[in-house]
Amino acid sequence: MRSNALITCVIAGVQYLIHPQKLGTIDATIHPDALIPVTLLDTDQLEDPNLETLLKLYDLYDDVFIPEFGSVLVEKTPISAASEQLSPHVNDRPLYRFANDSSIKEIGELPSGPYFLYGPNLYQAWRLYADDLDAFTTGIIPEDVDSPTIFRPLGALDKQGLHKAVPVPSKLYYPPPAVSGPDQPLSGVRIAVTDAMSIRGVPRTLSSRAWVETHPERPDESAELVEHLISMGAVIVGKTKTSQFTAGRDWIDASAPLSPRSDHYQRPEGSSAGASAALAGYYWLSHAVADDDRGDSLDSASQEGFFALRPSSRSLLTHKVMLATKMFSGISVSARHLEQLLSISDALLDFSSETQITKLLRITDLEEGLDDPERSLYEDFVRAIETEIGVKSRTVNLSKEWKRSVNKKSSLRDKLNTSGFVTFCHQFYRRFADFRNAYENEHSHQPFLEPTVRTLWSYGASTPEAETEQAEEEIQEIRHWLRKYIFSNDNKTAIVLPIISPEHVYRDEDLPLQEPRNLLRSSGLSALLGLPSLNAPFAQIPFRSRITNATEYRPISASIFGPHGSDVALIKLVQNAYRTAQWRTHVDTGRFTFPPAANSRNVDEMKTGYGDQQHPNYLTGINSVTEDWESPEL
Repeated sequence: MRSNALITCVIAGVQYLIHPQKLGTIDATIHPDALIPVTLLDTDQLEDPNLETLLKLYDLYDDVFIPEFGSVLVEKTPISAASEQLSPHVNDRPLYRFANDSSIKEIGELPSGPYFLYGPNLYQAWRLYADDLDAFTTGIIPEDVDSPTIFRPLGALDKQGLHKAVPVPSKLYYPPPAVSGPDQPLSGVRIAVTDAMSIRGVPRTLSSRAWVETHPERPDESAELVEHLISMGAVIVGKTKTSQFTAGRDWIDASAPLSPRSDHYQRPEGSSAGASAALAGYYWLSHAVADDDRGDSLDSASQEGFFALRPSSRSLLTHKVMLATKMFSGISVSARHLEQLLSISDALLDFSSETQITKLLRITDLEEGLDDPERSLYEDFVRAIETEIGVKSRTVNLSKEWKRSVNKKSSLRDKLNTSGFVTFCHQFYRRFADFRNAYENEHSHQPFLEPTVRTLWSYGASTPEAETEQAEEEIQEIRHWLRKYIFSNDNKTAIVLPIISPEHVYRDEDLPLQEPRNLLRSSGLSALLGLPSLNAPFAQIPFRSRITNATEYRPISASIFGPHGSDVALIKLVQNAYRTAQWRTHVDTGRFTFPPAANSRNVDEMKTGYGDQQHPNYLTGINSVTEDWESPEL
C-alpha cells in the first residue's frame, strides 16, 4: 500500500522525507497521525549488552541516523515469535513489535536502522538535503524501495523553503560494497546522473522551457546506464543540471549552478556544470555521472577540483541519453576519492584485460600556455608519474610533426578546430530536428534558444552539405594520423598534458563571443580519439578575489589519457603515483579543494578536510568505523 502524498518532517533540526511505501505494522495502539522516529533492530541486537555502542556507531556512520531515532526501538520479530525475555522497554527505551501480517514483506529481511512510525505503520526515513548550489533539476525517490525501476521527482523544498531538496536513504539500508558481493559492487552508493539521461517516471528538461512544453510526458523507460547502475546496487538520488541541450553556456531558461569553490562566484564551466557543483559541494554525494561535450566535463572537473574519467568510446551505454552529437559527445564518471573512482570505473567498464602503461609522452605544443607557477607545478606532476612508471617521458610537438609528415602549409590546430566546429554544428543541429519540428507544429513559431545554441544551430543549418562532408573527412584523417603517430600501435603509452584554464572567470562578467572550440587540448584530444582521459587535481594556487577581497584558491589539475581500454590502468597509475609522492588521493568539498598550506603545492597533506571524518569511505562501511576510528564517546 502506497500513498501519493509525500510527508516531510523536521527532527532535531534535520529535515526528513517519510517514504510512502508501507513496510509493516506494529502491534500497538498509536494515534494514526502520530509520527515517531524509531530504530529497527533484530532480537540479537536488542539483547546485546553493547546496544548503546551500536546506536552510537549508527550515528557516527550514517548521516541519516541521529540520536533521536534511538529513543524508540522496534523489534523485527513478529509479536507471536518475539523473545519472551525482552520487556516492553530496553535500556529505558520503549520497544514495539510487529503484528503478524502476511501481506507485508518478510520483516526479518528489513535492514536494521532508522525508520518512522506513522501511526502504527513503518516507513523508511530519507534525509532531505538542501540543494543550495542549485545543481539539481530534481531529487528523486523510487516508487518501490525493493525494486527501484520507476521513480518519482521530488517537489519538496528545504526546511527554509528556499531551495530544492534532494532525498538520500539511510546507509544502513544497504550492505557496503566491500561485503555486498560481486553482483553489488555499488551497493548503497549515492550517485547523481545528468538530466540528459532518461529515468523512468522523471521528466527531462535539458534546461529548455520549450523542450519541457514539447515533452511534458514522463519517460516510460530508463537509460540502460541507469538500469545498469541500479542493478549493481547504486542509489540514484537525483538529476543534475546540464546546459541547454547539453551544449549551451548562457543559462537563461534555467538558473546557473553555483560553484562551491573559492568565492562561490566563478562561472560554471561546461555542459556538466550541475554535476560538477554537486560533487564539489555536497559531502553526502559519492559520484556524478555527467554528459560530456567535446571533453568539457573534464574541463569542469578541473575547474571544480575533483577526479573525473571520460571512459573509452563505446564502453558505456548511451541508449536513452540525449547527447549533442555522436562523434564528440560522451559520458563521464567522477568522484572526490581516487579509490572510489577506481571502484565505480571497475564496476562499470568491462575490459577483458588490463593495459600495462610502460611509456609516457608529453606534447610540448600543448604546454605552451602554462605560466611560471603552473609550469612548475605541472613538472611536479610529470615527475610523479615518471617515478611510478620508472621511465623518463619522451616529447613530441604535434603541430611541427603534422607539417613535417602531412602538410607543410596547413596548421593542425586550425584544421582540427575548423573541421571540428563544422562537424559538431551539423550533427548538433540534426540531433534536435524532431524537437524543432514538433515545437513549431504545435506553436506555429520557433522555440526560444539561448544565444550559444542559436549560433551553433544556425551555423549547422546554413553550412552546405559538401562542406560538411569535407569537414567530416578531414576529422577522420586527423584521427587516423593521431592514432597512428601518438601510440604507434603499442598500446602501452600514456600521454600527460596540462589543463590550461583562465585564472578566474566571474559569473557576473559577459561571455566572450562564440568561437570554434579548441580541440587541440587534453580533454578535446581524448574526446576526438575516443580514448580514456583522467582529470587529476593535485595542487592549488592562491588569488585575490574581487568578490571577497580575500585570498582564495583555485585547483590545479593535469590530464592523463591512454590507449582504448586503459581506463582502470590510468586511475591505478595516478593513485599509485600520488601515494608514492605522499600526495592526497582525495579532495574536499566546499571552498577549498585541499586544506591550504604554505608549500609549493599549497596543500596540507596531513589535515583532515570537511566531511572526511564525519563520513567514512563508503567502500568498507561501518566496519571501517569500528576498526579504524577512535571516539571518546565509545
